Amino acid sequence: MVRLAAAAASFSRDVAFDLDRIAVIVAHARDAGAAVLALPDGALGGYLDDLRNPDPCSLPPALDPDGDEIRSVARLAGDMVVCVGYCEGGPPDGHGPVRYNSAVCLTGDGVLGRHRKVHHPAGVAGLFRSGDRFDAFDTPAGRMGMLIDHDKTFPEAARSLALDGAGMIACLSAWPTSLTNCAPRMAQDRQARLFDLYDQSRAAENQVVWLSANQSGRHGALHFLGRAKVVGPGGEVLARTWSKGGLALAEVDPPAMIGAARAVLHHLEAAPGHLPPPVTPVALAPGAAYRRVPMTLSVVTTPPTQHRRNIVPSPSVPLAKLGFLTIGSFERDDPRAGHETTLEVIELGERLGFDSAWLRHRHLQYGISSPVAVLAAASQRTSRIEFGTAVTPLGWENPLRLAEDLSTVDVLSGGRLNPGVSVGPPMHFADVRDALYPDTADAEDLSYERVQRLVRLVRGDRASTFAGVEGIEEFSDHVQPHAPGLADRIWYGAASLNSARWAGEQGLNLLTSSVVKAPADAGPGDSDFAAIQHDQIRAFREAHPDGAAARVSQGLVVIPTDSATAEQRESYTAYVEARTPRTTAPQGPARLLFAPDLVGSSDEIAEKLYAHAAFRDVTEVVFALPFSFAAADYEQILTDIATKLGPALGWSPR
Repeated sequence: MVRLAAAAASFSRDVAFDLDRIAVIVAHARDAGAAVLALPDGALGGYLDDLRNPDPCSLPPALDPDGDEIRSVARLAGDMVVCVGYCEGGPPDGHGPVRYNSAVCLTGDGVLGRHRKVHHPAGVAGLFRSGDRFDAFDTPAGRMGMLIDHDKTFPEAARSLALDGAGMIACLSAWPTSLTNCAPRMAQDRQARLFDLYDQSRAAENQVVWLSANQSGRHGALHFLGRAKVVGPGGEVLARTWSKGGLALAEVDPPAMIGAARAVLHHLEAAPGHLPPPVTPVALAPGAAYRRVPMTLSVVTTPPTQHRRNIVPSPSVPLAKLGFLTIGSFERDDPRAGHETTLEVIELGERLGFDSAWLRHRHLQYGISSPVAVLAAASQRTSRIEFGTAVTPLGWENPLRLAEDLSTVDVLSGGRLNPGVSVGPPMHFADVRDALYPDTADAEDLSYERVQRLVRLVRGDRASTFAGVEGIEEFSDHVQPHAPGLADRIWYGAASLNSARWAGEQGLNLLTSSVVKAPADAGPGDSDFAAIQHDQIRAFREAHPDGAAARVSQGLVVIPTDSATAEQRESYTAYVEARTPRTTAPQGPARLLFAPDLVGSSDEIAEKLYAHAAFRDVTEVVFALPFSFAAADYEQILTDIATKLGPALGWSPR
C-alpha cells in the first residue's frame, strides 16, 4: 500500500514565497503518511496571468532545470517522491530566450524524471517551446509518468505513458475557470466539468492511478479551479479537494488495483497497436537528460517575505477525526427500546470506523438524561471508538459527583471518554429549581468556576480534608478512581466569542456546534454563521497555550443521501426546509444563529463544507444526526458519512 497526495494551492512570481509554501505542503503530506506528492504546474514561479492576451513582460521566471530552486525542492522532498511544475529556461537560440513549461519528479537523492509540456493552448503557444515526447520513469513508489495541464486533453498523451509501463500518472495543472462563459458557481463551470472529466476518463481508459494537482485562487485575470484529486484505475475519485486549497489523500495498492481493473478487459492490450513513430529527444542543458541525476543539494535560503502568513490555503490537511452526535430519543411508554437503539447506533459507528460517538444531554425530555450511564454500557459493547458528551450542562450537576462518574466511565472504557460541558442556569430554571436545589438555588455558583472545579477534581486536586483509615475502610482525599489524562480530554461547548476565548485561556478543547450567538452589534447583513464561528475559533486559539495546535471540533448537521431511498430523500428535504427559516437571522433575546442543515450527495456536502470558513479551521468534526429519525435512517446516514462523505474530506476509517 502507498499513500498518494495531490495538492491544490496558490503560487506566485515570488519564488521564495513558493518555496515556503512547498515546504509546508510537503510537511503536511509527510505528516499524513504520503509517499508521493504531486504539486501544481507553476508551483515555482507561478503561471501566466492571462491566457488570451498574456503579457510577454510578465512571464514566470525561467529557472535552471538543475538550479538551486530545484535542488531546494529535492531537499524538502527527502524520502518522498515529489512532482513539481515550473518554467524552464533553455539555451537561447536565434529567436531569443527559450522557455519550456516543465515538470520534474524528484526525491532527496536526485531527479527521477522530467517532462516538457507538449500541447499548449493557442493563446500561449508562442511563449513556450513544446516538448516532443512522453516518457515513463521508475520511482521508489513504482513506474510513473507526468503530464502538464493541456496535455491531458489529448488521449494519446496518457496512453503513451501507460504503454511505457506507467502505473501512476501525475498531471500538474494551472487550469482556470472558463474565460468566456464563467458560471455563478465553481461546480457549474464548464472548465470544472471538463477538468474532472479528463481526469476520470484518462484514468479509466488507461486503467492507471491518476494524480491531478492544480493551482487554486486567483492570479491576474485567471481564477484557478483547485479540484485536486486522486483517481483510481476505474475512473473512481478516491479523494479530492474541491475548489479550495488542500491535499487530496488516498491510500492505494496500485498493482492490485490495476490488476483488478485489467483482469477482464485490458485496455492496453485491446489497443490497435498504432503509435506515432519515436522521436529524438530535444537537446537539453548539460546534466538535464531524462534520467536519474544525483545531486549535491544546497537549500536556497531567502529572507522573510510579506507573503509567509497563511502559507497553505485551508483546509491544507485531510480530516483527521470523524465522529457523530445523537440525541438518543425514546418513546415515553417504552424507554428501553430507545436506549437500546442508541447503543446499537454506537456499535454501528465502531464497525464503520468512526473515531467517536457523542451523546446529547437532555433533562426532563424524551432523550438521554444520563449519557454517562449509557456510555458506561457502550464501553462494554465496544473496544475502540471514543465517547463524548455534547454537552453536559453543569448547572444540573455537582462537579464532585460528576468527576467520580466521568472517571469511572473513563477507566471502564480504557481512556476513551471526552466529556463536553457548558455552564449557565438550567433551562426552565424557575420551574425546576425547587426540585434541583430546594435549599441552595440562590447560592449555587453557575459561572465558569463550576467548570474549573470539575477540571481540578478530575485532574487530581484535593476533594476532602480527610484521608486515611477509619475502621476497615480507607478514604482518599482525591476523586477515585483517578483517570490519568481525562482532564486533558475535557471540552467546552462555546457559542459566543467570549466563551470561546475563555475556553482557550483555560487550556480546554473547544466544541463548536450548529448554533452560535450573533454579536449584539451585528446587523442583518452581518449574520454570517460561518464567519462568526470562524472568529470564535480564531479567538480560542489565540488565547490557548497551544495556539494553532489547540483542538477544535465542529458539529454541523449533515444528511448525505447517496444510498437513501426516494422516500428518505423526500423526508430529509422536508426536514431541512422546515428548519431553514431559523437560519436566516438571529433568534430571540440571546440572538442565537443556527447553521443551515446540509442535505444532498456526499460530493455536494463536501463542496459546501470546503466553502465554510469555520470548517476550514478544523481537522475534527462531530456531525450531528437529526432529531426524531427512524433507526433505518440513522443507519443509512452514518453509512454514507463513513463510506462516502468522510473519504471525500480526506478521512480514513480506523
